[in-house]
Amino acid sequence: MKKRSNFIALAVLTATVSLFSCESKKQPTMTPQSTELSGGLKDYFEVVDKEITAGDDSWSLWNIELKRTDKPFPWEEDVTMANFNDFYSDGRAYCKVGFGLETFDKNGNLVGKRAATACGLLGPYSSQDVLDLMKLQPGETSFIRWDGMDEKEAKGKKFTYKITSAIEMVGAKPSKASASNNWDKVLDSYEAYVNKYVACMKKAMSGDTKALSEYLSLLEKAEELGEQLENASSSMTAKQVSRYTKINTKMLEAAASGF
Repeated sequence: MKKRSNFIALAVLTATVSLFSCESKKQPTMTPQSTELSGGLKDYFEVVDKEITAGDDSWSLWNIELKRTDKPFPWEEDVTMANFNDFYSDGRAYCKVGFGLETFDKNGNLVGKRAATACGLLGPYSSQDVLDLMKLQPGETSFIRWDGMDEKEAKGKKFTYKITSAIEMVGAKPSKASASNNWDKVLDSYEAYVNKYVACMKKAMSGDTKALSEYLSLLEKAEELGEQLENASSSMTAKQVSRYTKINTKMLEAAASGF
């Protein structure tokens, strides 16, 4: 009976040691606070919502999966990537992008921060991760890694995180979609200007002396719009060219009618 008791005690002790051993080796985990990124790239990527575990190596890497959305990038598709978080279309124009990571303990306290504009040891683990993300097609996913040393120092088991991002364009050609949106805004301004111009001329023709001062301010606006609309048809869509033509026709007809 005593031998059996000793055997049971030994089994319990072995199981307890094994349990504590497993707990001590258990790696910390993280879940996203939101699938939405913050910063300039939030419309182009989203976080894949799942729990991740830090790797069992000296860096304890976090492998965070991001998914490409359907929205086109705001630069020309033929922009090529040269090095970490930089895009170059030629020697002068470029587009920089970056991703960052902020981690929080179970109480919501910030325990680690890697800025979206940082690179090297202060940024993502590998610059190639950033470049791979920028090559994704809509719906595709890829991973971006960060070392987990900050969280390891915090000695927590469960963390939450959010992904930050940054974008800076200098001289890079905007994408056709972006240019299209810009022209729509310019045409809105141009149409509003023409409507005011026609109304002002009608007032002037009816003898309203106040219309003259209003007309002078419209001339300044005309110069500004003229610079924006110079050679506009070469980069507008067919629909925008049609709208531009109609607005011009409205002005010419009003002038020809002599009010």
